[in-house]
This record gives sequence, C-alpha cells and structure tokens, in this order.
Amino acid sequence: MDLRINDLARTTIFSLLLISGYGYAGSNIVTAEQAMSCNTAATPGAGDACPYPFDVEKADDAFRKTVSHAMDKAGLGKLWENKGILRGPQTPLEPVTISGVTWLRSSSCEQHNCGDHYIAYLYQPNLKAFVGLYSNGGKKLLIGNPDAAQLKFLQSH
Repeated sequence: MDLRINDLARTTIFSLLLISGYGYAGSNIVTAEQAMSCNTAATPGAGDACPYPFDVEKADDAFRKTVSHAMDKAGLGKLWENKGILRGPQTPLEPVTISGVTWLRSSSCEQHNCGDHYIAYLYQPNLKAFVGLYSNGGKKLLIGNPDAAQLKFLQSH
C-alpha cells in the first residue's frame, strides 16, 4: 500500500511540475511588431507562439501607450488599468488581414463574465492604431473609428 501512495504522489508531483513548467514557459516574442509574424498554430508559451497582450505591454511602450490612450479616450481607462475589471482572461495577439492590412487581434474580458463584459480589439503596430468593440451586458461602444470591415471582424470575434 505504501508503494501505491508513493507512486501516486510521485505521479502527481511530476504532473504538477510538468503543467506548471508548460504554463509558465515564455514566448520569445515580446513586442507587437514581433507578434506580426508569430506562429498562430504554436502551443501557447512556445518560443514562436503568439504572445498575450498583457505580456507585450510590459516590453512594448508604443503598444501600451496606444492602447491606454484609446481606452482613456473612450472613457474606459479605469476598466483597463493595472487592476481593472477587463484584465481578466485574454486571447493571444494574433495576426489577421483585413482589407489588405495586417492587424493583431485580441480580446479580454471580466473574470467569470466573459459573455457579457468584454472587449475585442485590433492593433496595428506600424500605424500605432487601435480600434475596438466594448460590450457590457448588451450595450456596445466603439473604440477608435473602425471601418466597416474592421467592425464586421470585431463583431464576429
């Protein structure tokens, strides 16, 4: 019986170490410009995987400032800042092409309320441009000035 407990404990500890190592492996991509060529099929945390926005904003001043300015201008700055409610689950910044221009897309939401309280957005590093669609319980707010193709994409996100 002691052998089973030891085997179970060893397996559990190994599994936790494997999972925690996998979950904290960092992508080599740290800026929005680098994310323009990230591998969308890569396992999250792999060297060429698309990075998460909150990781990119730590290393990319232009990204952080552009997004913060757009959120402030839309009156949503408090929701986005360091401990803001929209700093819950997020999707990686992944390149998408809309009307011939490559953008980085992502979304972020309120923890445990992603269906009703979220933001979907596009960021273009070369243009330092940000457009988004904020949703709060069915009420929608456009951020920036998305064109028709961008808006259609944001609504489908």
